[in-house]
Amino acid sequence: MPKYRNIVSLGIVSAILMILTVGATSYAVGQSRNGAFEFRMSEVTAYDDDHIVRVGGELIGMPHTSNRIDCILLVNGCDTIAANDIDGVDFKRYFQWEEGGVIDIEFDFPAVGQRMPAVGAGSQILFQTILGTYTHQCR
Repeated sequence: MPKYRNIVSLGIVSAILMILTVGATSYAVGQSRNGAFEFRMSEVTAYDDDHIVRVGGELIGMPHTSNRIDCILLVNGCDTIAANDIDGVDFKRYFQWEEGGVIDIEFDFPAVGQRMPAVGAGSQILFQTILGTYTHQCR
């Protein structure tokens, strides 16, 4: 009987670790509608002096392929805010993934009146590209 308890315990521990690993991975990766790339959000910083919220992360794509981001939108409830600046790639210009397949980017969402944009649970970041729209679900 003790032999079977060890096997059952090992199975339970393995299942828990697998659930935790899948949960951690799906937290950062958005839902791709066009399959061209993924976005992993790494940081969100509010700059009160500049009246912006900066979002940092990584564009992950197939090495030696290209894409173009025309616009990035933050959708939070009824509010939709367009990013006004991007670093790492340029709006409406083609870019290419190098060997590693990762491009670090940062983009800024301006304040709406006196209210800073909220990037968090329930909001979405839409990347409008030449290949279609990629939706990142913030969690």
